[in-house]
Amino acid sequence: MEILKEKVSNKGIHITSLLPIVVYAHIYDQSVSGATLVLPKVVDDNPVPDKEYRFQYPVFSSPATKNYTVRLLAYSGGSCVDEKIQTITVKAAPKVSFTALTEVCQEVKPFQITQAKEINNQPGSEVYYGPGVSISGIFNPAKAGVGTHTLKFVFTARNGCADSLSQDITVMPSPTLNAGRDTIILEGGEIKLGAVAVGSNLIYKWSPARGLSRDDISDPVASPVDDVTYTLSVTSDQGYVAMDDIFVKVLKLPEVPNAFTPNGDGVNDVWNIKYLSSYVNAPLQIFNRYGEKIYSYAGYSVPWDGTLNGTDLPAGTYYYIIQPKSGRKAISGSVTILR
Repeated sequence: MEILKEKVSNKGIHITSLLPIVVYAHIYDQSVSGATLVLPKVVDDNPVPDKEYRFQYPVFSSPATKNYTVRLLAYSGGSCVDEKIQTITVKAAPKVSFTALTEVCQEVKPFQITQAKEINNQPGSEVYYGPGVSISGIFNPAKAGVGTHTLKFVFTARNGCADSLSQDITVMPSPTLNAGRDTIILEGGEIKLGAVAVGSNLIYKWSPARGLSRDDISDPVASPVDDVTYTLSVTSDQGYVAMDDIFVKVLKLPEVPNAFTPNGDGVNDVWNIKYLSSYVNAPLQIFNRYGEKIYSYAGYSVPWDGTLNGTDLPAGTYYYIIQPKSGRKAISGSVTILR
């Protein structure tokens, strides 16, 4: 029997033979007294050239290395035998731990992953792989995006041996919110607000609560008596908040005086129609007793002062038509100029 080629490594043993043989392999731990057999004896009754024999050596963290003796016996027939003995040096292996990662919202600022570490106090270097994570373990939820991502932690000891583990992290969508478009209602009226929010198990809160049917739902009925800005905040079950507001304009019924005294004394010199300026571009027309139009204006930014083309009109009764629109009927009546 002739062994033409043999190789012993920490991965396996390769042999080449020209004759039928029987192989026996023994592996001994030389670091203990008596060179203890650390793996069961391997017997192969039908070896073939270049066959690999693979052995898993015990994992250890100390000492830095351990030596193992591999003894290979090849028999041809019952009495012809050849023997090879080789020492294998196995290095201490690092061991990593990577505990579970909690879910985060995508709006969270980048943060350091701290759940991964080497637990055998081996000197070496570490690196992270995965969506949104830097090699040093800084995780950026916005960069990773919404969804579940697998992060891998690899620790490589100074001796070149490595260990790795992976964990999943879930990035939750941040709540989004639109409280709705600013709106107008008539005094005494009401409107149903219709906020649209997206998020996980959202909690709603409107402020102020006055004039609302409820302050803890997305679509309360609003019936304020004065102009108001309602602010809605929504909070997800991860504790993240989105806010938006909506302005509700209350159009009150114009209060039209039936007389004024444009005499220049600074008191009641103009026809001041309260709340009319709230109605955008509301047409106002004034007529004399003959039905002639003497004043016309769209929008009441400047109250009428009882003149026509800069000339004082005589005392007397005049007639008006106001068209507030915005759902309110036309208002008509008379106004008297007193001098």
